[in-house]
Amino acid sequence: MHIDYRNAMQNYFKSTTPIFEGTYKFIHSPICGPTVIPASTEGNIIYPKYEPYVYGGYGEDVHCIWELRVKQDRDVWLYVDQLDFSLNDCSLEVIEVYLPGHDRPEFTICEKGDTAEDTKATILKSRDLIEGAIIIHFKSSAPGHSNFKLTWTELYELPKNSDGTVMTSKLITPGVCEFVCPGKSACINNNQVCNGVRNCPGNSTDVAQHDEAPEICFSCTGSKFNYVALALGAAGGTVVVVAVIILVCRNCRKRPDDNSF
Repeated sequence: MHIDYRNAMQNYFKSTTPIFEGTYKFIHSPICGPTVIPASTEGNIIYPKYEPYVYGGYGEDVHCIWELRVKQDRDVWLYVDQLDFSLNDCSLEVIEVYLPGHDRPEFTICEKGDTAEDTKATILKSRDLIEGAIIIHFKSSAPGHSNFKLTWTELYELPKNSDGTVMTSKLITPGVCEFVCPGKSACINNNQVCNGVRNCPGNSTDVAQHDEAPEICFSCTGSKFNYVALALGAAGGTVVVVAVIILVCRNCRKRPDDNSF
């Protein structure tokens, strides 16, 4: 609509009929949770944040928009860990991941019969995250009957040598890059390894391709666990032996003769 300011006072404000009509609607209801998520090495978005029957959500469309902050020089691996959509139509229910200022999503997922495992994950490169944020949009026409869990991990991409091997010299940086993901040039912190969450990109059906592989977890935690168990066992055994000795000594003492004078 174009308004000519030169005639506005004479025409528009004296008109008895509306110049235009519009509607508005609030988005990002309480069931979506916080709108801005601070940068962290890992995390997840769980929908719904609260029960829809408490905060509404049945019988109406919902739009959730999250701004996920990302640290500088970090790639981001996103994957949908759990997905249960009630609508098998991408035009009615979908998760879309945008880069700020972009009109087209970088990553889209919806419930379809042919949804494969590799279509539920993507890696966004640090060179594309120039504004240090990712926009995640979820829309649904049946929000009270759907749920999902979107997980992310910040990755540090290691450079490669001239022969194509990964340059592991960056691994000496504590708290930044300490563990190279199997088969990848990305690395994560040691405290993210074998913590119950997949933090390395890879196929979830092939445990050897990520940081939760049994052989990796055993090599990282097995020996430490054995030492701790041995120490606890020895301490417990010592306590039991001491208690038995004290009990035996008390019983071995001579009791005073009640008939002595």
